[in-house]
Amino acid sequence: MSVLGGSWKPPTEVDEFRLVRLLGRGGMGAVYLAHDTSLDRLVALKLSVALQPDTSTLESFAVEARAIARIKHPNVVTVFRAGEVQGRPYLVYEYVDGKSLAELRLPLPWRYVLDIAVGLSRGLRAAHQRGVLHRDLKPGNAILDADGTLKLLDFGLAAFVGADRLMPRAMPGVVGTPRYLAPELWSGAEATPQSDLYALGLLLYELCTGGLPRTPGPLSRMPVAMESLGWCGALVERVPGIDPEFAQAIERCLAEDPQQRFTRAEALCGVLERLGVPGADPAFAAARSGHEARPWGARNML
Repeated sequence: MSVLGGSWKPPTEVDEFRLVRLLGRGGMGAVYLAHDTSLDRLVALKLSVALQPDTSTLESFAVEARAIARIKHPNVVTVFRAGEVQGRPYLVYEYVDGKSLAELRLPLPWRYVLDIAVGLSRGLRAAHQRGVLHRDLKPGNAILDADGTLKLLDFGLAAFVGADRLMPRAMPGVVGTPRYLAPELWSGAEATPQSDLYALGLLLYELCTGGLPRTPGPLSRMPVAMESLGWCGALVERVPGIDPEFAQAIERCLAEDPQQRFTRAEALCGVLERLGVPGADPAFAAARSGHEARPWGARNML
């Protein structure tokens, strides 16, 4: 084991994975492009590089591995393996050649956002059906691969519901990115499918408009009640030509009262899938061609 710049430097080879180059580094660790020598393919390998990994980091790796492994859906990044090197956990994922939603130029044409929304809702539906709450939905945790398929990433803050909620233990307390937290979470309420849907609504609102609803008070990034925003029809006014049903679906996700949101991701997914076939409109195809994917920054997995 060696130290480089105040962090742990992994060996060149981690089991059958040969590290090629560093792709990104974040709070939970680092992601490397690696060559899987046993199957001759490129993968993304995520591991902790802190000198002394704390308990929350170790728990995050365990939670993420269990969460993604149980979902197994085209709209969720695939985890191939979980292992350990020199006492440190690592995860091996499919290498996604694309770009995160955080890298797109906003605002996007609403038809393009609808296509993204379908992929996001399908991935979230699959997670919820398997008893997994994401708890950190944001643009940096979703990626479009080279063929336009949307994939959800980073389940390190996930929580488990139903019979699986005690194993492994999810991080307690208010977790996630403050900018995308549902209002009830600030009051100490537990995460629910509705709080994931709120974050999804904010993400879609941002993609359509280029920004988030105005936010007041000390928690300057916490969205306020819909009534104080004069919410009715606001998205239709901000995004000319948007399908009113699509705008209504986004606004329903953003209801301050969780009971007024969709009860589950499956219901939202059904609405979005009914609104139209992605790419059927020539304007959609033209818009999409202006946002072609490029190799992604693996910091989005951190």
